[in-house]
Amino acid sequence: MTSFQATILVGIALLVSNIITLFAATKMPRRCMLILSSLGISLALIAMGVYFYLKTLEKTECLMNDLVANHSSSNSNNLLLSSASAESLKSEAAEANLTDSTNNCPATYTEDIGWLPMFILMIYILFFNLGYGAMIWITVVEILPLHIRSVATSLSVGFTCVCSFLTSHTYNDLKAQIKGEGIFWLYGSISFIGLIFICCCVPETKGKTDAQIQEYFERPKGQRSKVKASRKKASNPSRSTTMQQQQQQPLATTSTAKCT
Repeated sequence: MTSFQATILVGIALLVSNIITLFAATKMPRRCMLILSSLGISLALIAMGVYFYLKTLEKTECLMNDLVANHSSSNSNNLLLSSASAESLKSEAAEANLTDSTNNCPATYTEDIGWLPMFILMIYILFFNLGYGAMIWITVVEILPLHIRSVATSLSVGFTCVCSFLTSHTYNDLKAQIKGEGIFWLYGSISFIGLIFICCCVPETKGKTDAQIQEYFERPKGQRSKVKASRKKASNPSRSTTMQQQQQQPLATTSTAKCT
């Protein structure tokens, strides 16, 4: 796959994800979209880390094979290498920084899944736009009180920009320390922590007034489920009225029969 084709696929993923988000925002709850977004992002990042781990194994085996071939050609008597010599070969490869020779290494683990990184990237874009890309800002505006909404929203945007800068600025340093797979596993773990936070602390804001959201946070955590149940019952009064009428109807029929 060429870079031009990859760019087209990324553009298609952005378009499709925005269309899906536009229709899902009118049907699905905000909290559910955020949970799906965080879960999808976490799985996509972890899967990308697994792919990079397989590529690291391929490079390591290629370096080992090259170094074994060089040592065996210089010393034909030492054909079998012990574990200690294998570790010394790894250290020699790290000191020599033999990364150029791994470009032509055979894809032993990723030969049939060369399309996987692009697919994972498209899945990541889809789930990102579903929640973190769009719904997070709507939820922030709806969840904050009116008297601090403008200031708190500005601080949230500024904090997001700082985090984006730190992520981009520290990428190369982290890659040198924990390699490519370690970076994506780290990002996936952070996203999973965000998933736990959303499940535990973020309420549903769709169709709620500021007073209802404020009442939700003012009540103790153990009573919040009761508040949700009472609101659900209050939101459908016609059903409860109909049930009461059905219960009273046999009593009225019985009293009428006694009078006759």
